[in-house]
Amino acid sequence: GRRIQLCRPRCGHGAHGQVVASIVPGRQHGVPCRRRARQRLGDHAHPQPARPIPGQDAVARIEPQVVVSSSPPATTHLIARRLSRDLGVPWVADFRDPWVGRVTYNPPTPWHDARHRSLEREVVLAADRVTVVSDAMAALYRERYPELPRERFVTVPNGVDS
Repeated sequence: GRRIQLCRPRCGHGAHGQVVASIVPGRQHGVPCRRRARQRLGDHAHPQPARPIPGQDAVARIEPQVVVSSSPPATTHLIARRLSRDLGVPWVADFRDPWVGRVTYNPPTPWHDARHRSLEREVVLAADRVTVVSDAMAALYRERYPELPRERFVTVPNGVDS
């Protein structure tokens, strides 16, 4: 048989009913509870917002011709992806820093690393254009996503030389 174990008290917030492990005889597969996963995944815990996006009606009323999102935080891309789809307009995802592999990138578990990589891939594949701050960063994304046309990645530098 199989039984479900709920959050343990050591989780820090008591047993609030989130499944943290499924136990099969002789074997345990640990999965972090949702609250703990949100704390560790941070900004990227809710990739598909189920609720209406605040202000979406106001945005629709101005009839934008394009949706532009800039990260960090990466949540802006997830919201923009949905807005673009719902409004039927193109979407430009602007990366000021790489989502995966930036200097501060330090996922707590392999699961978190895989989730970040998956979300980045979803964003890059869904965006009509991806802007980045340097030619080196464009090369990084072109190498990471060789199946996409090179033109998908456009460099827009942070500053201007005078």
